[in-house]
Amino acid sequence: MTYAVSRSLPKRWGATRAAFVSAAAGIAFMIAAGPVWAQDKKAAPAAPAAQQPAAKAGDAKKRTQWVKLCDTIKLHNRGKDAKKDDPPVEKQLCSTMFEAIESNTGQVIVSVGLQQIEGAPKQVLAVMVPLGVVIPGGVKLAVYSADQWAKAAKNETIELKDLKTADLKFAHCLPVGCTAEIQATDELVNLLKSNAGLAVLAIWANGNQFTVPVSLNGFADALTGKPIDNKEYQANRKQLMMQIRERQAKLLEKRKAEEMKNLPPPPPDAAKAVPLATDTPKKK
Repeated sequence: MTYAVSRSLPKRWGATRAAFVSAAAGIAFMIAAGPVWAQDKKAAPAAPAAQQPAAKAGDAKKRTQWVKLCDTIKLHNRGKDAKKDDPPVEKQLCSTMFEAIESNTGQVIVSVGLQQIEGAPKQVLAVMVPLGVVIPGGVKLAVYSADQWAKAAKNETIELKDLKTADLKFAHCLPVGCTAEIQATDELVNLLKSNAGLAVLAIWANGNQFTVPVSLNGFADALTGKPIDNKEYQANRKQLMMQIRERQAKLLEKRKAEEMKNLPPPPPDAAKAVPLATDTPKKK
C-alpha cells in the first residue's frame, strides 16, 4: 500500500469534513500477559465514548482531548496452570484515549487508545477507523515532532520518510468500525509522549487515502495522571449525543424547507380541477 503525507493534515482534514468534536472511547481488546486471561462475559463492558469534561476558566493551556478511564473487569485464567473451578479474578483496566466524532452525524471518525490491564507486562495501542478501508493494508501511524507539526499547520510539505511510523494490523471489525492493533513497546509509548501529533493513515476500498490528524497534546499527562470519573464521563457523552441529535433535527428541517422552496408552482387551473369540500352534488 502507498501512503503519502505532504501538506497540512489539520487543514486538509478540515476541508473534507464539516466539523468534528473530540471525545474518548473504550476500545475492547485483550492483552497477552503471563497467565492468559479471558474476560468474563458477565463483567461490565468498557465505558462508552464520552465528551471530555469542560475545562475550568484559566485552564486553556491544560486543555486536552485525551482522557484516561479505568474500570474493574473480571478475567478468567486461561493459562496452562488454570483449573476449571478457578474463580474469575478482578483486574483494573485503564485506557488512555482520544476519539473524533463527526459533529453532524455522531459517527466515530477515528479513535486511538492505549490500554493496559493491571499486572500485565504488555500494553496495546489500538486504532479504530470507519468501515470500508482495505483490511490487508492495515493502519499506519505517522508521528510528528513539534517542529514538523508546526510546519504541517502552515501547509508546508512533510515527507512520510521523515516521520516516525508504526504499522498496525486489523484485529476485528464491528458495525461501528474496524480496529487495528500493535503491541505498545516502551519505545512507542515514549514516542507518543514526546511528540506533538500523529496522522492515522489507511486506504479506502476505492483507492483513496484515509487521513486523520490527532494531536498528542495532553497524552503524557493523561497517561500518568489519575483517571476521570466514569459517571461524569458518561453523562457528558449522553449530553454530546443529544446535541448531535438536535443538530440533525435542525438540519433535516432546513433541508425540508429548502426542498419546499424548490417545488414547482401548481398549474393555474389546478384549483378548478379539484372540487371544494363544501361543494354538494346537484339534485337531478
